[in-house]
Amino acid sequence: MDADVWIFLSTLTLFLFSLSAKELFSGLKTLQLLQQQPLLKQEECPEVSILIAARNEENALEKAISSWLQQDYPNFEIIVVNDRSTDRTPEILEKFAQTHSRFRFLTLHELPPRWLGKNWALYNASLHARGEYYLFTDADILVSPEVLRRSLFYVKSQNLDHLCIFPRLVAPSSCLSIAMSLFLFYFVLFIKPWKAKDPKSSHSIGIGAFNLVKAQSYKTAGTHQAIALRPDDDLKLGKLLKNQGFRQDVLIGRDEISVEWYSSLPQLIQGLMKNTFAAIQYRFSLVLWGTFILFFLDFWPFLAIFLTSDTLQFFNSAIVLLLMILYGTVARRFALPYWHGFAYPLATLLYLYILWKSSLSTLLNQGIYWRDSFYSLEELRTQN
Repeated sequence: MDADVWIFLSTLTLFLFSLSAKELFSGLKTLQLLQQQPLLKQEECPEVSILIAARNEENALEKAISSWLQQDYPNFEIIVVNDRSTDRTPEILEKFAQTHSRFRFLTLHELPPRWLGKNWALYNASLHARGEYYLFTDADILVSPEVLRRSLFYVKSQNLDHLCIFPRLVAPSSCLSIAMSLFLFYFVLFIKPWKAKDPKSSHSIGIGAFNLVKAQSYKTAGTHQAIALRPDDDLKLGKLLKNQGFRQDVLIGRDEISVEWYSSLPQLIQGLMKNTFAAIQYRFSLVLWGTFILFFLDFWPFLAIFLTSDTLQFFNSAIVLLLMILYGTVARRFALPYWHGFAYPLATLLYLYILWKSSLSTLLNQGIYWRDSFYSLEELRTQN
């Protein structure tokens, strides 16, 4: 390819990243921290139903439920749905039910057609909930005692229907920590969570660790029935609510809410397999387009520094520097290690691998396997 063409492409890339940087800098400033929110007065606390789907969660469930039961909040209940577990999950739930009046659990023995297990479990939990607000959360989330009072203060003061909170991602190894940090960076860069509160924007937000929703808004939007076959149920719940005109926003949890998202790099890869292709609407054309963007915008400049010279090398060095500044900005806001940014090119290759493996596996199998169940591609595409 002619050198002038490469210079043009490098200039265009630098321009695009400059626009992203401007938006990122201003957007992140608007995202508030949960810990900075005042505590809602005890007498003003509405009833909250904490709804959790659990399938074979014996390793994390006990700590998670215990942390929720320690809430400094006068008016809440916890409902956990045992989704066909084969480990000690039922025993753990029975123990809590016998010792805590705020705690209840349900057991599901079958999964009906055209439902993903987690979505079916959360929907069933909502049918038994009595709170004015539903908090959909995962079975491995750890929280501080003031999470509910701070989050409900923000909901009330901003008149929100839906509030999400970014958890701190805990990783047992540096390799996994790097992968998760870069995943969060990609998420923020492409989802643009600061736009979720703008009613004129099509951007929305949903976070599985903490989706707090007004019960009436959830029912009006169609409940989990409307997203019964979506592996990315948290994001789609947010989209569902935004499309119905409900007000939503997001806070950064830092140490107030945390999760050991995955325990190993292979587990992370396997976990992202179920929803990566779903996130791009099961469209292979978007796989090709995404590959082009990730490789030539996010990986090639790092390589090009060593393969080019003079003007091209200058432009590629500028692109890499800007990418590092972008990552550093996100890292500062989310309390992530700055040095993880140097692994950006390796993380890009990792996510390209996940994208292709997820897409090809889904297409070859004509569906996905998740939690010991198979869901055909034909039925998955019905809820795009």
